[in-house]
Amino acid sequence: MLFNSLDFLIFFLSVVFIYYISPHKSRWVVLLISSIIFYMAYNPIFILLILFCIFINWIYAIKIYRYAKKSKKNSKKYLIIAILINFSVLFIFKYLNFINTTIVSFINLFGFKLQVPNINIFLPLGISFYTFQGVSYIIDVYRNKYKPEPSFLKFALFKVFFPPLIAGPIERADNLMPQLFSKKEFNMKYISLGMKYILLGFFKKIVIADRLSDIVTVVYNNPKNFTGFSLILATLLFGVQIYCDFSGYTDIAIGCSKILGINLTENFKKPYLSKSIKEFWRRWHISLSTWFRDYLYIPLGGNRVAKSRLYFNIFITFLVSGLWHGANWTFIIWGMLHGIYQIIGDISYKTRNGILTNLKLKNTLISNIGSTITTFLLVSFAWIFFRANTISDAFYISKHLFSDVNMWFNRTYIYNCFLSMNINFYEFRALLLCILILFIVDIISKDTDIHILLNKKPLIFRYVFYYILLFLVMTLGVYYNAGKFIYFQF
Repeated sequence: MLFNSLDFLIFFLSVVFIYYISPHKSRWVVLLISSIIFYMAYNPIFILLILFCIFINWIYAIKIYRYAKKSKKNSKKYLIIAILINFSVLFIFKYLNFINTTIVSFINLFGFKLQVPNINIFLPLGISFYTFQGVSYIIDVYRNKYKPEPSFLKFALFKVFFPPLIAGPIERADNLMPQLFSKKEFNMKYISLGMKYILLGFFKKIVIADRLSDIVTVVYNNPKNFTGFSLILATLLFGVQIYCDFSGYTDIAIGCSKILGINLTENFKKPYLSKSIKEFWRRWHISLSTWFRDYLYIPLGGNRVAKSRLYFNIFITFLVSGLWHGANWTFIIWGMLHGIYQIIGDISYKTRNGILTNLKLKNTLISNIGSTITTFLLVSFAWIFFRANTISDAFYISKHLFSDVNMWFNRTYIYNCFLSMNINFYEFRALLLCILILFIVDIISKDTDIHILLNKKPLIFRYVFYYILLFLVMTLGVYYNAGKFIYFQF
């Protein structure tokens, strides 16, 4: 049941209607039943898996809390067991075949012929997201941040609440749980705001991301059929695609939740306007970045260690982040690249800062624009490994980015490159206009929320902005083949 489908529209409208006509005390039950139906619409059998994970986290959180004051050793033992069970489930469904293939390939390098058949396992939707949510919950209980929820069903709602279930944000219990059970009145202000978030999310997803998907897929599925210009264009467009796809999902999830009177964590803050890789990760997939900060980077020692250990902590954190995204060496290298970016950025900071100061360019418009473009290009290069189907494809693309640089001013050649990518020039111009609109919106609202900003402006600004979005969604939206969200595979 995709957000960008008629099925979801009917489902969500039904949920909202039943939710608000129900007594306050039973509304959380409506949300629980609705969330289970939502998840079962993808694959009914996997509801058993998520219920198993819910039960493990619920029962062990209670055990951890009960033993916390009596025996810290036993409390820690239950914490370790719960973490191991969570990650074991994730390992079996997501990484088992990857490990098998990697071991077999390594052994075969030494001349041995070993064959281990892969297990045909279907990856449950959202498993990485709800696993990390569960692990953060039991760790926070262990840290005495809050008491465990005594009701299994109420805890189950926290884990399966449907808007963020499949692709986040990864919610913490102290933010989401009180909201799920608090009394809420029907409020047109929240309904209106939620609809605005959903509209912007649809604009990003079905107008920009789904149209870019066709172009990017043509090139990345057969990279050896294309030369440098096409490879560069597809890579840059993928950077826009994944941003619009993922932040579009987040906007829709936030909008749906607001209509129900619930505020989710902000997950994106205009990441492509970042002036460094470090800033990029403060603005991109914020709920995951803060998860790794709080539950991996800081426990490793964070930045309160020697420089060599600091760089080790950064590298390991980003390597694990890459592995979280997928069971493929392409994702691992993508994560490692971002770790290397961060380390080089820290090592070179004083030198770069000194040069800019001496040239009197520090914090000037020129230096800010240069830093933003450099950051975007570095992130885009790393996206090659994230998007490529195989390691060999990723290295081929990296190697051939400038293979035809001498032809870039040949209009006929560039025209043929566009044709080979199945680009319709009318649609492409319309698409570039939409990207430009989004870019301008992000610049205007860099440090705030566009909806909050517009509420402070005269009414005419709001009407013009939202009606333009609605018009573009109605006329340029991709409806004939609604695409899945990219982060559904994680």
